[in-house]
Amino acid sequence: MVEIRWSPKAADDYDSIIKYYEKTAPKFAQTLAKKIIYIIENLNQFPKMGRIVPELEIEEIREIIYRNFRIIYRLKEEILEIARIIHGSRLLRI
Repeated sequence: MVEIRWSPKAADDYDSIIKYYEKTAPKFAQTLAKKIIYIIENLNQFPKMGRIVPELEIEEIREIIYRNFRIIYRLKEEILEIARIIHGSRLLRI
C-alpha cells in the first residue's frame, strides 16, 4: 500500500471542478466528487491501475480517465501524489 498525497494544484483542480458543477448540476457535482475520491482511494491498493500518460511516456506518471476528466498522478516509491485533475479537452500542464 502507498500513501496518497494531493498536490496543491490537484486540490485546486478538484475544488474548481466541483464548484463549477454545483452551480448548474448539484446532483452531478455530488456524484462526481464521490467518484473521484473513490477512484483515488482505490489507487492506495492498486497504484499502477492507471495507464502511462501518453504525452509524457514516463512510467511513474499515470492517469485514470473518468468521464471527461483525467486524474493524473505520480508514483514515488511508497508515495502516490495526485498531480492534476483536468478536463480531457485541456492541455496537460503538470
